Formats: sequence, C-alpha cells, structure tokens
Amino acid sequence: MSAPTTLSALPTELLYIIARVSTANDFLSLLLVDKNINDALTPLLYGSITLKCYGVAQKCTDTLANDPTANFDGRDLAACVRSFTVDFQHYGMFGEWRVRFRNSLEIALGRMSGLQHFTFYSAYFGTPRTFISAMRAAASTLRTLGFRPDENVWWEDETDAHVFDEFRLEFPELTSIALTLFDDLAQPWYAFFEYLLASRSPYLRTLSITDYWERLTLGPLLRTTTEWPALQELTLVILNSNFSVADLPPAPNVRKLTIDTLFKVPGQPRARAPIPDSIPGHLFPNLEHLACPYQLLPAFLSPDVETQRPIKTVCLDPPYFDPNRRVKWATSRFTDWPLPQWADVRNALRCLPRSAGPVVDLSFCVDGLDAATFGNDLGWTVRTLERLFIALHRDPDNVDHLSYLGETLFAHTPKLSTFVLSDVPKEASFEWTFVFASDRLQQKNWLEEWERSKGSTTLREVAFTAECRWRRMGHGWVVDDYKEGE
Repeated sequence: MSAPTTLSALPTELLYIIARVSTANDFLSLLLVDKNINDALTPLLYGSITLKCYGVAQKCTDTLANDPTANFDGRDLAACVRSFTVDFQHYGMFGEWRVRFRNSLEIALGRMSGLQHFTFYSAYFGTPRTFISAMRAAASTLRTLGFRPDENVWWEDETDAHVFDEFRLEFPELTSIALTLFDDLAQPWYAFFEYLLASRSPYLRTLSITDYWERLTLGPLLRTTTEWPALQELTLVILNSNFSVADLPPAPNVRKLTIDTLFKVPGQPRARAPIPDSIPGHLFPNLEHLACPYQLLPAFLSPDVETQRPIKTVCLDPPYFDPNRRVKWATSRFTDWPLPQWADVRNALRCLPRSAGPVVDLSFCVDGLDAATFGNDLGWTVRTLERLFIALHRDPDNVDHLSYLGETLFAHTPKLSTFVLSDVPKEASFEWTFVFASDRLQQKNWLEEWERSKGSTTLREVAFTAECRWRRMGHGWVVDDYKEGE
C-alpha cells in the first residue's frame, strides 16, 4: 500500500490549480503549510497586485521595496509581479506621506523586471520619474500599459522635466496602450507619447486615448505613422469636443471602434465638433463593432462609400446590456447635456440596412419615445437584429400601446431573441424610475399579448427594467431578479 501523498509532494502545477480556486484565507493557509509550498506559491501571491486605497498601497509598496536580503528567504518579491495596477485617489496625501509613498513606489517599480501589465491611474503620482522607474525595469517584458500622466505642478523637482530627454528604450512585447490625459499635458509627456506610439505602431493591437484637456489636439499623437496595420481595437474618448475625422488613423484591421465625443447641437454652443457627412471608405474597412454618438452613425454607413463596412454591433451614446445582463449607461456624459431625442435617433438608425454585416446587435439611449408609433418607426430598419437594447430616461408615452409591439416590431424581426426596454440601473441613484418598473403582472400580460399576435416567436429574453428580466422556458415566461454581482 503506497504512502499517502502530502500537499508538499504535489507538483507545482497542481498547487497552482488548488491555490487559484481557494478563497483568500485558504490561500494564505496554504502558504503556511511548509517552506516548499511557500516557495512555490509566493510568485502566485505577488503575481497580480491591484491597489485601490492608500493604506493598502503604502504597506504593499513598502513590502515590495524591501531589500531582498531582508526577506526571510532572500526573495525579491517585486520581481514576482507580473500585473500591477494603482488606481486610487487620496487628495489629502501631501507632505511626508506623499514623499514616502512615492519613494517606495519608485523603488518597487524599479525592481519589477518581469512586469507584463502596468496600469497607473492615481492622481498626484503619475510623474515622469514614477513612469520611468517601471519602464526601465520592464521595457523588455511589458505587454499592456495604462497610464494617467500628472501635470507638472505635481512633479517633485526639475529632474522630472528631463528624464525623457535620452529615454528611448524599446518595448518589444508591448501591444496594448491606454492613455488618460487630464489638465495641461506637459511637453515632455507629449513628446514621449509620440515616440512610444510611433515606435509601436506596427505592433499595437489595442489603443485607447481618453482626453479631458480642451487644448490638446490628438491628431499628432494618432498620426505618428502612416498606418496601424495590427490595430484591432481603438477607443477615443474626447469629451472636450476637439474631434475631427482628420484625426482618425489609417487602421485597416480595426474590428472594434469606440468614439465618444460631443457634436454641435442647436442652442448648445459648448460643443464645437462638426458632424461629418461621411467617413472615407479606406478608414476602418473591416469594422464590425461600432460604439459612437448617434450623430456619427450615418457617416460610417454613408451611401457615398463604395464598399460598406461589415458592421454587426452598433452601440450609440453608449448604453450596453453586458453578458451578465446588467444595464450599462454612461450617465455622467449627460449630466449637463441634452439627452438624445427619439426623432433624431430614429433618423440616424435609417442607415442600418446599408451595413454589410448585417447589424445583429443594437443598443442606444434616448430621452423617451412614443409606444404608439415606436414599433412602426423602427421595424423596417432592424429586420436582421438578434439583440435590441434601449435605455430610456423616462416612461414611454402611450405605455398601453406596448402590447402592440408583436405586430408593429417583432413581426419584422424574425431573428430577435433579446429585447430590453429599460430604465437606468438602480445604482445610478436617479430620482426618476419607470412607473411600470414594479408591475410584473403588466409586463407578463404584454409578453403573452406578443405571443398571441404571433410576432414574438423567437424572443427568449425580455426586460422592461433594470430590476429583473423575463426568460422564456418550456412552460412559459419566468421572471428572474438580478442578484448582487451580476
């Protein structure tokens, strides 16, 4: 009879599997079993670190910055880190607290020689010296970079302004960059980002730039090269409205494009971006997923384009019903801005049949709509849809007419399986809610009415509110409440 196998005798691969499915407390207990297991699992413990608050961040960076010889096994813990995220705001953190954290952070970053994923969005610490500490250590291994640079008022001294002067390391593995630009972007940052994007342009697969600085022009950053041949996903969030079609880079292989900006609206002088009539056909010819303001949709599906783009997913303004069935809505974008009106959105949607996709997934925000005319307004433009999500700001007019959607809308959408006509999420803390959001009996009556009209035979999932959803089961429609975490 063979002796029982102990934990210590298990291969490292099996220990990793056990650790990954363990709770946090069980994982810590595993580390205390014996030295061999501790040695095997310590790299996993420190492999991925996310810092969301100052107290934890200070203790963690102090530990990582320790001299390896001071650790009980002489291990350099910072060298174990593969993914490092700093994403917290601590506006009262000045003086010696700030200096202490900055010093330990720079030391720790400077020893992360195997770092693959680096994300840094904390205000007051995104200085050139902090950035360079990580880049010098991880340039050869870094795969993804997300960074928010601070304005120069937060730089410690004049040395920050010159650390980029001769910094021209290569990043052979870097394929994803996300930049968030606030306030006045100092020239050293701008020049370095131009260099970084230009040097990696043949290899980047994902690029995201969020611009909150009114005086920044993205054109030079985006046009650092003649082409982005490997780019597959591009996100441009330009909330100051300095957007121009001329800023769009040539990227023939982009499949997913997100553009969030503000366009001219009558009576709203703040928005300065003109609405283009057409996006030239050589830009994003293979586009499949488009998220943008509703005003921009007709430009991507213009009749003037010789070959239409194969767009399959359209997300306007932008709401989305994610795979976990939670309603998403960028509500902050509309806090001081007119909500999209149904007449305007309806006119924009008339271009959908032009897509070579065809479009199978559509989501949009709208202030309100008239249930009496909505189905007829939309039906002929959405014949190919499989999913339709509409985020409403207020109750529909003529709510009783929702019972006729089986005839006016669903009869024209033979492939539609998911339909969401929803208010905003409850966690958004809005003062308004749908009057019928809690009337589940009325909701079920509508579902049954649609079935009797023979217009909703393909529907499998329906929601009228962010609180619950209906699913068609073998015996009829069943309602599910959203659970915390879904």
